[in-house]
Amino acid sequence: MISLGTVRRHSKLADATLGPENRVMEVELLPEMSYACGEYLVVLPTNRSDDVHRVLNRFGIAVDTMVKMSGTRKAFLPTDRSEYAYSLIGSYLELGTPISRKQLQTLTSVTENIEEKTKLERLFRSDGYDSELLARGAFLDVLEKFPTCCLSFAAYIDMLQPLHPRVYSIASSPLASVPGYASILYDVLNAPSHFSPDQHFHGVGSTYLAANSHGEPSPLLRSQYQSQLSPPTRSQRSDNHGLRWNRLGTLCELSSKNGLPLPNEAQSNIFGKSVASTLVGGTRKLTTSI
Repeated sequence: MISLGTVRRHSKLADATLGPENRVMEVELLPEMSYACGEYLVVLPTNRSDDVHRVLNRFGIAVDTMVKMSGTRKAFLPTDRSEYAYSLIGSYLELGTPISRKQLQTLTSVTENIEEKTKLERLFRSDGYDSELLARGAFLDVLEKFPTCCLSFAAYIDMLQPLHPRVYSIASSPLASVPGYASILYDVLNAPSHFSPDQHFHGVGSTYLAANSHGEPSPLLRSQYQSQLSPPTRSQRSDNHGLRWNRLGTLCELSSKNGLPLPNEAQSNIFGKSVASTLVGGTRKLTTSI
């Protein structure tokens, strides 16, 4: 179920001096939307307004143009009604994914200018594709760089992926934070495009979150993290050491089965017990002291 969370606190933890800007957002959830440790929030973002206008300008379409989709097999597109072109581009389509070889081949086939077609063919070759396009070369960046490419607006839409939700782990604890509030930490992705130096790559989810200010509603979903590695409940934390030992054994067993890297010797304190883990002859042995 989609709920509207209200932004109650939004602050910067670190600026972009040494890396991506880091922020924390505290959201007030609806009363029926509680959470537990190990769960996460799913954010339903929209594309940046600047990127939406770039698409509309490239195809010469006005913001208030009404678009009716038909004859497409893409189930995520609204085919039962007309939609504003701005809303269609902003809310339904991924604009920043790197262009695929198939998409590049299609652009090459509909490009009229010989010089531009030659450049596109060079990019299609393995060396050009790997070195230039995989470095954040989005479909839209290529379209803007080759203006004689005669791709139709309908074909462009049909070649894009749906705008996916973004998943963020809940950073707060339901036991320590204010009831009904959840916090998420995220980096604001903003880096120069290697393919088009005059453009920047903006993370869709982080840019959307960064634009939300105090008091604004934000569409969210709460998803449960299905894992046997979830933290113990209150009753389990107050239970005897035998239960804690069983949980620890389950933890190490799952780590080994999943192929997670475990050091030859490790010393840790988990669930109130000091545990030593030693790899002997390919078998991991556990010793503990209370």
